[in-house]
Amino acid sequence: MIAYIDAHRARFGVEPICRTLRASLDCGFLTPRAYWQSKARAVSRMRARHEAMTRDIAVIHAHRFMAVYGYRKMHAQLIRQGWDGIGRDQVLRVMRSTGIRGVRRGRIPVATKPVRSRGGREDLVQRRFTADAPGRLHVADITYVRLASGSFAYVAFVTDAYARRIVGWAVSSSQRTRALPLVALDQSIAWTGPATATPAV
Repeated sequence: MIAYIDAHRARFGVEPICRTLRASLDCGFLTPRAYWQSKARAVSRMRARHEAMTRDIAVIHAHRFMAVYGYRKMHAQLIRQGWDGIGRDQVLRVMRSTGIRGVRRGRIPVATKPVRSRGGREDLVQRRFTADAPGRLHVADITYVRLASGSFAYVAFVTDAYARRIVGWAVSSSQRTRALPLVALDQSIAWTGPATATPAV
């Protein structure tokens, strides 16, 4: 009720609000005198601590790299910042009361699937990822990056085994062949030409 009066007293005034509430509420009301006494009362230590924690949690959540924190990581971060004697449940209650939520981890994507049967993908270089000249051997890989939203982006890159530098890359929201590895391979061919001795792996 005090919060309601705080929100509307500039427009209607304290006494008219209390008078209206007294006429419309059967479960009790707040007099103007009681309202002003509550405003003059000192804030309790527990409430002050709660408000300070709420502010710190909001600051942590606003950080671009910590906006995904759930209550466990938020609790650990508060401990690192000097908060003592707080529990995870307390942090969880504060986060719920302010509408702050972490990003739930989903399933970790599988970027590489091993061959389980004979006659599958052949190892063209027998695990020897070296070359004696540029453009002789290109190797490729696919990985994933977790985004702040909780989803994933997939990155494919092609590396010249001799120069040890990336000569082609692509980013996509899926691992479809045409959307990711072939785009990286086409880019590497456009930049350096096809590998002259050993096909790209």
